[in-house]
Amino acid sequence: MAEILVQRAGSPDEFTRRTTIAWINEFVKLGGDQFCPYYADIVGAILPCISDKEEKIRVLARETNEELRTIKVDPSEGFDVGAILSISRRCGFSNLIKEARSRF
Repeated sequence: MAEILVQRAGSPDEFTRRTTIAWINEFVKLGGDQFCPYYADIVGAILPCISDKEEKIRVLARETNEELRTIKVDPSEGFDVGAILSISRRCGFSNLIKEARSRF
């Protein structure tokens, strides 16, 4: 399910993006650390939405990002820090890279 949502988050259709980010947001709130294997993909899907032209999408993306940042993860449990850093670089979020490095 996470893979499908991640793919749809980049849809050119505004309704699809908003619905997808809302679902991702709810899954992250409910599932928390169970989404660790998909963390990098989810971050890659929501970061571009933080600057979406539609305000509702931006708000949901920021909220989801904050939820993700509260999840305590352990690299030994399948959390790929390198993937997060790679996606952050690709999206141009150097502050996120600095924060991730300081946490691990």
